[in-house]
Amino acid sequence: MKYPKIFTIISLFSILNSCNSNDEKKLPSIFIESIQVEEGNTTNYLEVMLTLTNSVDYDLSVDVRTVDGTAIKGKDYTDLYEVIIFSAGQEQASFNIEILGDDIPEDNEIFSIRLENPLNV
Repeated sequence: MKYPKIFTIISLFSILNSCNSNDEKKLPSIFIESIQVEEGNTTNYLEVMLTLTNSVDYDLSVDVRTVDGTAIKGKDYTDLYEVIIFSAGQEQASFNIEILGDDIPEDNEIFSIRLENPLNV
């Protein structure tokens, strides 16, 4: 039996900043690429990579949360709310989302990842 994929379509609530003319360095933006994973019939994990557009010499953070689409938290994946910290000079950070497999044939499903409350971004 073939199990369909859950397509994780990322809602980019863009965290973009503008610099004034006195800024020497451009402030970073954070982005996520769209990802997909096979659901299967057992628990699986989706690794999500956050990337800064440029490194900075100070720590920064962003809150990450999952948002239901056609995939439902508790049924298709485990809900996530996490604070991701980028240390000075770090350009990438990752986290995992637990995908809940089952034996039920389903159409492709999606959920989103929302970036909120940026600090020093």
